[in-house]
Amino acid sequence: MVHNIYQIENKTERLTQELNPQVNQSLYDGNDDIKISPVGGYGRGIQIINDFEVKQRFKPKERALYTNLRVSWKLEKGGDEKSTTGLTEKEARIYLGLDDRISTHNHPQQNNADGGSFSPDDITSFIIQGDLELRVVDYAYVYVMQRPVIGWDLWKNQYPETMEYKLVNGVADFTGNPLYQFFDQAFISNRNKLKFAAEKGIGKNDPRSWFEDSLHIANVLVSQKYRLPYARYFDNR
Repeated sequence: MVHNIYQIENKTERLTQELNPQVNQSLYDGNDDIKISPVGGYGRGIQIINDFEVKQRFKPKERALYTNLRVSWKLEKGGDEKSTTGLTEKEARIYLGLDDRISTHNHPQQNNADGGSFSPDDITSFIIQGDLELRVVDYAYVYVMQRPVIGWDLWKNQYPETMEYKLVNGVADFTGNPLYQFFDQAFISNRNKLKFAAEKGIGKNDPRSWFEDSLHIANVLVSQKYRLPYARYFDNR
């Protein structure tokens, strides 16, 4: 499905005007099915997740924590500046056997850009795994995405295109996935809009801010289109 770039631009212009980085926020369209509950997400009330996020938010390399709502199992995985090492087959089997799975990781600063919200790879992995909650932290914010309120089975029947991928050298490639393409279009469109506005003397002439805000808005638009609860919160822990 081809998405109209002008429709995306109209939405991003309105959302950009609404952004206020100083307050906790969940930009949603008035329907509670994409509102994060409880506020801050389930991970906010779990001590090991809080401790991990506070410790990792300023680190120069990515690290991930896998656990569940009851904390009946937990595992940390290290990585480099851009990603974490994936779960082994044995680790994945254990993790996917848990109920109400929650994962969190950090997005380090790199290439003069601040960490920012979820990538399309984060979101597609979250969908395939069918977790309860996905979290990421950077230097200023915690970002939360949750299982759809109708449950994964009904949701995946409603949005089967989000499961599309092709195998490249034995690895799943989601770049042709309609959700992935929609995300990329929204991100690029808004980043170009912010850059153009800065060149005209309007808004912030700050590529780091363009990157971070554009990632956030792309996540907001994915949340609205695909009914996935999502929010960004100013992190003062």
